[in-house]
Amino acid sequence: MTRKHGSWIPLISTKRNLAKECDERMAEEFLASPNAYLVFNKFVWEADAEIRYDMTKLGMYIKCRAMGVDPVFAAMRACRRAPAAKGMDRHFNEGARRRMNGMGQKSLAKILAVAQNAGISTQGKFYVGGLGRYNDPQAWCSTIDDVLGTAKRKNLEMTGVAEHKMIEMDVQPRKQGLAPDIMARFMSKYFKDDPGLAQKAKKNPRVVNELKERIVATHARKAVGV
Repeated sequence: MTRKHGSWIPLISTKRNLAKECDERMAEEFLASPNAYLVFNKFVWEADAEIRYDMTKLGMYIKCRAMGVDPVFAAMRACRRAPAAKGMDRHFNEGARRRMNGMGQKSLAKILAVAQNAGISTQGKFYVGGLGRYNDPQAWCSTIDDVLGTAKRKNLEMTGVAEHKMIEMDVQPRKQGLAPDIMARFMSKYFKDDPGLAQKAKKNPRVVNELKERIVATHARKAVGV
């Protein structure tokens, strides 16, 4: 049996509606179960905004997590799609959440305490180590835009879920010089060692300038990297 072009659309739509209704029923039944509250608080905080604000997706996510399903695959099942592409907020949240979970409860509690003592609200945010210390508000991010914003402000090199190239800055060499009293002391010594030079300096200011340049080139401490 063949179908005309476009006649598959109603069938696809019907299947999607049935899948949605099935998820709604399963999520509702799970959330209404007597033991749901025991696992709800354990897993709800690790879900991203897309899941947290949709009770059907949240119910499916927590049900999967309670069954031992990995967070990424639980999110895939709840949202009925493959993992997000690189650079998307969901992908960033999942990766950041896994890293923070891998720290262990004690280490995570210490990190959160440091941030909170610094006046940082960590609600819905994740610590990104390459952006700063635990007490740096710019190191706590909730979206890719937050990460890129900090990288741009601090001119940091970033690869991975967010890409940012560090801009090479031209470092101007520090101008060499000597304090006036030190310069006067060196000039007096040069004039004492060479009376003829002192006489020339009295007649020609250019000789004085050339002597100062020679003293700076010889005795001034040069800037690092110059």
